Amino acid sequence: MDIHEEQFKNFFGPGRAVHPRESFREKSLTAILLERQEAPSLLATIRHEFLENIKFGFALGLAAVFIFLVSGGISNWERFIPGNAERANEELLSEAASLDFQIQLGEAEYFTHSADDIALMIKSLKDGGGSKSDVDVLLNKIIF
Repeated sequence: MDIHEEQFKNFFGPGRAVHPRESFREKSLTAILLERQEAPSLLATIRHEFLENIKFGFALGLAAVFIFLVSGGISNWERFIPGNAERANEELLSEAASLDFQIQLGEAEYFTHSADDIALMIKSLKDGGGSKSDVDVLLNKIIF
């Protein structure tokens, strides 16, 4: 037997000997048995069943709304309608055709020259020949 079981039996063992007085037991039993238990009326039963059905319908409706919202709502259902997918693709293609792609030549030239300057700066730092003033000049040239 485990020491904890022994302590438990020693602590709670004497409690098993505690019993209610016979007079209290008889009074309690009589009071419980004499308590009148009424069956609910027909109207109360109908009202209870009606309310339970309303609660069930409400819960089912909320679950349906939740599933609808999770699935993407109305905007997501449009892709299941025949013809909408082709129409959407046509709209995207026409929008892409109307976009004006312009290359900013000044920016392209800047990036080309700055890449060369950065490579030169890295090479001079790597070789150890570049002084702090040379690095500052190159950085100012790239930034400004």
